[in-house]
Amino acid sequence: MEKFLVLYMATKEQQAAWASADKAEQEKGMAEWVDWMKSHQDAWVDEGNPTGRNHRVDQSGTNEQQNEVCGYSIVQAPSAAAVAAMFEGSPHLSEPNTWVEVMPIVNMM
Repeated sequence: MEKFLVLYMATKEQQAAWASADKAEQEKGMAEWVDWMKSHQDAWVDEGNPTGRNHRVDQSGTNEQQNEVCGYSIVQAPSAAAVAAMFEGSPHLSEPNTWVEVMPIVNMM
């Protein structure tokens, strides 16, 4: 089994829509998310979490930014295609302007 980093992505506008949703809508979304995660419980190495605003550090210093990453998970699967298939039915992709990035974690040692 290989390990993969999954980044949950959404446009800034979609992230703002989630933040302004009412509590009942947020709870419904979370329940769907928990059920979906349980249905794939053997794949999770780290279920992950939402992410906040990032701090970009470069040669000129540190600046707070907002990018399109809104969360992460680490999963194990036989291939990137298997991970992609797993996420086809995720609640994250049922929302507009969302996608996931699937990247193999390369073992350096």
